[in-house]
Amino acid sequence: MSLEATPSRNVLLNVLNNLRTMEPISSLINCREGSLWIAMAVVLQAGQILLISEVTHSIGAFEASFVRSSFLLCTLLFISWRNSETYGFIELVNYILTGLGDSLYIVLAALASNYIWVGDCSAIVLNQPIPSAILACIILGEAMDKTDSVLVFLNACGLVLVSKPSFLFPQSDEIAEPPPTTQPFVGILLASGSLASTVTATLSTRSLAYRNTEDPFLIGTMAALHGIVLSCLGLVITSSSFTLPHNASEWLLTLLLGICGTGALCCYAKSLESEEVLTVTVFMTLGIPLNHMFDLIFLDREIDWWKLGGIVLIIASTFAMYIKSKLR
Repeated sequence: MSLEATPSRNVLLNVLNNLRTMEPISSLINCREGSLWIAMAVVLQAGQILLISEVTHSIGAFEASFVRSSFLLCTLLFISWRNSETYGFIELVNYILTGLGDSLYIVLAALASNYIWVGDCSAIVLNQPIPSAILACIILGEAMDKTDSVLVFLNACGLVLVSKPSFLFPQSDEIAEPPPTTQPFVGILLASGSLASTVTATLSTRSLAYRNTEDPFLIGTMAALHGIVLSCLGLVITSSSFTLPHNASEWLLTLLLGICGTGALCCYAKSLESEEVLTVTVFMTLGIPLNHMFDLIFLDREIDWWKLGGIVLIIASTFAMYIKSKLR
């Protein structure tokens, strides 16, 4: 056979040369270190939201928070104590704010779901990009241009369309969730407090990353301690006894809540080490479509055109944010 150059042979040689010069997969992953952590945080956070709702309705909000916080105590074994010896007063304040903010976020969101529709609660609690981006720009000096503002606005519109809060979209059809109480304003206040808490935790974590003093495991331990204290105080104030799961399925859900909660917090903290607040919070809103996919597949709930349009807006704005971050 002749070894003369042919078009097919030239194409094969070009492909082989390109493969030799390609960067290894590890280097491609390392160039955006936070991307993998964000992806895992999105999935685990979506699972945590589903589980916290189920466990809260079976054993109670404070009990669910106590279980999640108890699992977070395992992070105590992995703290870098040598680095912690160099932390000063500012680091101490940031770690306290991070732990307190995360634990309040879980407790208040669980309590809010007892007063307002789950969709209403999600529309408030998960609308993190707007306040996080604005405060990160003011406090931490992170960049936010006009394109970022447009993408955040589109993402927020998608959240509203997906959640379809009843104070904007009156619902006359039958809904699977239990009906809200006659005090919706209390639920709105609790959900707003949950949003403020998670934004505080996010900004404090990012502030630690700027000072190169962030330890995700120490953050988990602080969240565990604050969560246990808040849960016990809540049970004492409400004069409630600690309710245990009643059957094997509730025990399994409670166990999964602890695992997902621990993983979600650690992955979220790791993502904030290398990514800006705006990027992380926008990506975290992908948990909304994931939760609705769960409802569609496992609970046979219908998705109307409003929710479908909201899912498209969320995904489109998220991918646009990712592309924009790659081009910086």
